Amino acid sequence: MNSGDEHGRTPLSLTAENGHEVGAELLLAQGIEADWRATGDVDQGTTPLSFAAESRSEAIVKLLLAHQVEADSKPTSLFCAGQTPLSFAASEEIVVKLLQAHGAEVDLNDTWGRTLLSYAVKQGHEAMVELLLKYGAKADPERAIGGRTPLSFAAQHGHEAIAKLILAHEATVDGRSEATRSFSKCNAL
Repeated sequence: MNSGDEHGRTPLSLTAENGHEVGAELLLAQGIEADWRATGDVDQGTTPLSFAAESRSEAIVKLLLAHQVEADSKPTSLFCAGQTPLSFAASEEIVVKLLQAHGAEVDLNDTWGRTLLSYAVKQGHEAMVELLLKYGAKADPERAIGGRTPLSFAAQHGHEAIAKLILAHEATVDGRSEATRSFSKCNAL
């Protein structure tokens, strides 16, 4: 039961990914490892909790958290870029609340230096941005690779209301990202 398919995903990972609560309950009752990490290239290091969070399955997230799984697990696959279950659930308020209640950190960076707030901003989820700021997410975290901040994502995607929210939480407006500076230099030539 704890062996994976050709992509290193266990039956529990597949069940979580597809939101099948009854299947997850049955597998966990049979003793399948709740924190098993996928071993395939694409999903390397991804846990059933990440799959459940990505599929927005509140019931399976609750079930896995009740089995004491690691709320901040980070996949090692380049495709997943070190995103935590919170990152995968950036648009699902109840799942984020559940994960945060079980100790998930709201300001962890992925491989690219982006935080959950950056993902929520980029996707235009104003309610999620408010929730994350309420939970203590930094409006002005350390810059991601390329100098990106949540405010720069809000500006890029035209999310004016979100930009105002971030600015109300003391985000600094201190220039452009590295990408914008490089683009400006190219245009000056």
